[in-house]
Amino acid sequence: GIRVAQESRGLGDVYKRQILHLSVAFMDVVTSEAKKKSIEPYDLLCRFVSDNIERIIKDGRVLGERWLVEMESYCSE
Repeated sequence: GIRVAQESRGLGDVYKRQILHLSVAFMDVVTSEAKKKSIEPYDLLCRFVSDNIERIIKDGRVLGERWLVEMESYCSE
């Protein structure tokens, strides 16, 4: 009953923090890589999404540790 609901809500908070952390980390990578390439972060992000849209749609999520690695790999090409 109440305990299960509290635990479930607690897990929801954990997932929200994880998503926030990954979002910030992803944008940190975008920002630093864009600076290295002397382009706007938005432009780099748009290029990344455009070049990877089929995989992003198939995967169902953009944010995640794997996508941090993907962005770093994409920028090193």
